[in-house]
Amino acid sequence: MAIFSLTMKPHSRRKLDSVIRLIACTAAEKLYDQRLEKFFSYDDDSKIIAKGLIFPVDIASSDESFDTFSREKLWNLAECCDSGKVSRIVREIIVNVPFELNADQQRQLVVAFASSLANYYDIAIDFVLRSPPIGADPRSFRAHLFLTTRCIKINKNGELEFSRKSYFEWSNKNLTALNLPTTHDQLKQIRARWAALINVFLARYKIHAYVDSRSHQARQLSVRPFVNLSAIDRQLENCGIPTLLGNYNRQVENENARIMEQRAISERTFSQTLSEESALMETVFATINEAQYRIKKYNKFTQRSNKTDQFIEKYYQQTAATDRSIERYLQKIDRRKRAIS
Repeated sequence: MAIFSLTMKPHSRRKLDSVIRLIACTAAEKLYDQRLEKFFSYDDDSKIIAKGLIFPVDIASSDESFDTFSREKLWNLAECCDSGKVSRIVREIIVNVPFELNADQQRQLVVAFASSLANYYDIAIDFVLRSPPIGADPRSFRAHLFLTTRCIKINKNGELEFSRKSYFEWSNKNLTALNLPTTHDQLKQIRARWAALINVFLARYKIHAYVDSRSHQARQLSVRPFVNLSAIDRQLENCGIPTLLGNYNRQVENENARIMEQRAISERTFSQTLSEESALMETVFATINEAQYRIKKYNKFTQRSNKTDQFIEKYYQQTAATDRSIERYLQKIDRRKRAIS
């Protein structure tokens, strides 16, 4: 069964000393931070499946070529546009990519999702698709999408530059004033868009799986959802050391198993009752068919009896007519005898 997971993390300078450092660590590259004037190097790219930059369609299809535009240049430019100490430079989206797809299909899915967001918000997106780390769930393929908080465009000199903040960074008050969806509604739309794309790709490659972005409560499911384990909790659990979140998931698993068992019992009881009712209905229908057959047979017998009665009555009528003819003939003979004498 495909796994659906989408989380969003806004990163600002209040909690993150350098966006370049975050990007370099995730993309496993050596990048130079112009603001801090230092290099950040992370060269362990063994878990990287694919990575790249995605621009809006008007930039990607322009006459200017930005194929050589590097992520180092992109994020240094983003750092320069917001110099405040609490400025939000990047917004990160982390999604689980279906393990049922192969590497190329996973890359196509992530690129399609990133392109849809880039075109909708007019932003640049830096994506990194990673395979599961050692000791993690082997189905946990993840994609990190780093969204610029400002819209990107081509200036008069044919160069890329950032302009206003994207709609996702606006306050709900300003969004409501322009009749635009709030940030919460936008997040729900993004989740629904990711789920829809997953289902499209699963159907395209004939994989019998399905995901839903809605919560268990919205879907009216009786089972409870699991919580995600942190990296530390997962390491402790792998070493056989129980954790609070691990115990919670085990409790949820037991409760869900009990609910599913009760549901299975209810379904079996319902199926048995339905079978008994079906057998009873078959008996009733058989009795009705037998009664209808007997009624039909009786009607045929009655029709034959009526025809026999009609034939007998007609015979009696013919016999009576013959008797009257004989009587008239005898009377005629008697008159002739008297006339002769």
